Amino acid sequence: MQPLDQKETAIGLELAAPPQPQSQDADNQERFALFVKQQNKVLSLILSGAPLERVLFKVADISESIIEGAFCCIHTPDAENGDPVLVATRRLPPGYRDALERLQPDQADFPLTAASLEARPSFTADLLASIPDENPCPAHETAPVYDIRAAWAQPLIGESEKPYGALGFFFRAARSPSRLEERLLEGLAGLACFAIEHTRSRQALDDADRRFAALADNIPGVVYQRTVSPEGEIRYSYISKAAEDLFGVSPDEIINNSSALFDTYGPDYRKDFNARLVQASRDMTMWDVEATIIDREGQKKFTHAIARPSKRADGYVVWDGVILDSTRIKEAEIAAAAAEARVRSAILESLPEAVALYDERQQLLTCNALFLATFSGLEHVLKPGSSFDEFVRAEADMLIQAGHDQNMVEIETDLRLNSGPADDWAGERRLENGGWVLLKQHHTEEGQIVLLCADVTEIKAHEQALQRSNKELESFASVASHDLQEPLRKIEAFGDRLRRRSGEHLNDDGRQCIDRMQNAAGRMRKLINDLLSYSRVTTKARPFEATSIDTIVSEVVGDLSVSIEESGGEVHVDALPQIDADQLQMRQLFQNIIGNAIKYRKPDEAPQVSVSGRVLAKGEKRPAQLMSVGMMAEFVIQDNGIGFDMKYVDQIFTIFQRLHGRGDYEGTGIGLTTVRKIVERHGGLIVAESEPDVGSTFTIYLPITQTQEHQAA
Repeated sequence: MQPLDQKETAIGLELAAPPQPQSQDADNQERFALFVKQQNKVLSLILSGAPLERVLFKVADISESIIEGAFCCIHTPDAENGDPVLVATRRLPPGYRDALERLQPDQADFPLTAASLEARPSFTADLLASIPDENPCPAHETAPVYDIRAAWAQPLIGESEKPYGALGFFFRAARSPSRLEERLLEGLAGLACFAIEHTRSRQALDDADRRFAALADNIPGVVYQRTVSPEGEIRYSYISKAAEDLFGVSPDEIINNSSALFDTYGPDYRKDFNARLVQASRDMTMWDVEATIIDREGQKKFTHAIARPSKRADGYVVWDGVILDSTRIKEAEIAAAAAEARVRSAILESLPEAVALYDERQQLLTCNALFLATFSGLEHVLKPGSSFDEFVRAEADMLIQAGHDQNMVEIETDLRLNSGPADDWAGERRLENGGWVLLKQHHTEEGQIVLLCADVTEIKAHEQALQRSNKELESFASVASHDLQEPLRKIEAFGDRLRRRSGEHLNDDGRQCIDRMQNAAGRMRKLINDLLSYSRVTTKARPFEATSIDTIVSEVVGDLSVSIEESGGEVHVDALPQIDADQLQMRQLFQNIIGNAIKYRKPDEAPQVSVSGRVLAKGEKRPAQLMSVGMMAEFVIQDNGIGFDMKYVDQIFTIFQRLHGRGDYEGTGIGLTTVRKIVERHGGLIVAESEPDVGSTFTIYLPITQTQEHQAA
C-alpha cells in the first residue's frame, strides 16, 4: 500500500475531524439552512444559463460542505458508449478519481455504478470490508491506498424515471448516513438532476430554435407568428428574414411596428384587413388570402398568405403562417389567361355562328364580331364584364320596340333569367335584313352561360317551302279524294254498263279493251288511295297515345285472314310491348309489312310469318342514329318469301319503285314508303335484311314514350 502524501493526509484529517460540540438539533438546523441557502444560489446559477459543468461543480462543493468529511463526485454514463464519466469532483484524490473512471457498467456491486444503473440509493458503511476476494474493481483495489473506507451513492433520476447517473460520496471513516443526511442527499441529487434536465431542455430548445431558424430562413416564403388581442390589437411576435426580400422591410421593423408591413399593401386591402382578421380570429377559421403589394423599391409583387389560428388561455389568438411570393405563378397565370383569351378569341372568330360566353358570375367574358353584328344596337351591353341580365333585358326592349307582343316577351325574359343548368332555352329571332337566327342559351354545371346564334334563314325558307308543299299536298289529297275519283267511278260504271248491254255484240278484241280499261281504272283507284294514305301520314296524323301493339297486330291478322287462308300460310305473333303511337298509323304499318309477306311468297311454299317484339335494355346495342333516344322497343317481322337482293334495299322504300312487274305481283310501290314515313314520324328507324329465295326480315325500332317534338311532327 502506498503512503499518503502530506497534502492529501492533511485534507483527509481536516475532513474527518469531528464537528465542534453542539446539540444535534442545532447542527441539523444549521446544515439544513445551509442547504437551502446554497440551493437558491445553485438555482440562480441554473436559471442564468451557466454551463452545466460549472453548476455541477457548485453542487459538489455544496455537498462537501453539508455532508461532513465527504469527498463528492457526480457520476454520469457517457452518451455514446455508456461508460462512466466523473463530471464534477474537486477534493477526491486524483488516483482514486482515476480508479472510479475505470469502473465498468457490469461492476454493479460498487455503490456508484449500482445507483447509476439501478436507480436506487446505495450505502456501504465499510468499503474495505466489502472488497471482493476475486476480481475486485479498480475502486475496490485503490480504496486502501487513499484510506477510503465508506461510499454512498444517490441516483439522479430524470423525467423518464431512468437514472442520469449518481451523486457519490466517499469517506475516510466507515459510516452510514443519518436520516437528515439521507434527506440532504435526496435534495442534493434533485438539485443536480434539475441542473442536468434544465441544461438538456435548454440545449434541445436551442437546437429547435436553430432548426426552426434554419427552416424559416430557407423555406420559400415568409414564416411569421402574430397575435390578435381580445381588443383587436395586431402584433407580430416573429417574422423570418425573408420578409426583407419580399417586402423590403426588416423583421425588427415589423415586430416593432406592424404598419411597416401593411404599408406595402394597397389601400383596398388595408381598409378592411383589421376587420377581416379580427372576424377570422373570432371564428377560428383558416386565413387564406391573395394580395398585391408594392415593395419599398416600387416593385409590384403578388403574395399568398396562409395561416392557422390557435387560442391562448388569456384570450389572445395566435396565428402561425407563411406568406408565399406567388409573383411568378401569378404572372404565369395572367400570361396563360391572356394566351387563352387570344386563342379563345381566334376560335370564336373562326366559327360560322355568333357566340357569346359568360362566366360563373354571369359577366361577359367575350363574344365574336358576328355576335355583335347580329345584335347591332346592343353593343353597350356586350362589353367584357357586362352582365347577362343587362343583355337579356336590353334585347327584350328591342323586341318590344320592333312590335313583338310585350306580354310574351316578358314571359320569355323571365324564363331566361331564372333558368339553370337543366333549363336550356332556344328562340328564333328575325333580323332587320329579313334573315332569321336561332338563339340558344345553355347553362354549364359551373354556372357559366353560352349564347349561340345559328343562321337559320335557309332553314326557314325550306320550312316555308315545306309548308307550301304540305298545303299543295293537302289540296292534292282533296282533289284525289273527290275530283279524281269521280271520273274513275264513271269510267268503271260505263265500262260495266257497256259489257252488260253490248258485250255479246263485241268481238274478242272489243271485250279485251273493256277489260283492260276496267283494270287500269282499278289500278288508278288503288294508286290514288295509296297516295292519300302516304299524304295523310302527316296531314291527317292523330295524337300519340298508349297503344297495345298486341291488339293492333291481332286485328291486322284478322283483316288479312282471307289472304292467309288462300295462301295456306301462318302468322305467328309473340307478346309485343306497349308504346306511345298513332294507333291508325301502327295499323297501316303492320298491315303493309305482314300483307307484303303474304303477297311476296314463293309459288311452291306456304308463307310463314313471325312477329316478335321486346324492350331494349338500358345500354344494349342499338343503331347509331338512335343512341340519344331513351327507352326503345324493337319489333321484328320475318318471312320465308321470295326475298330480294340487298343492293336494292334503299329502292324498296322509295315511292313508285318496284322490284317486280305488275304481271308478277300487284301493287303501286307506295306501301313501304308509307311505312318508313310512319316510323320516322314516330322518331324510330326501320331496317330491312333479305336474301333471294330465303326470305326477308324487317326490324323496326320505336320509342316507348314520345317527345313533344315528335308529337308536333
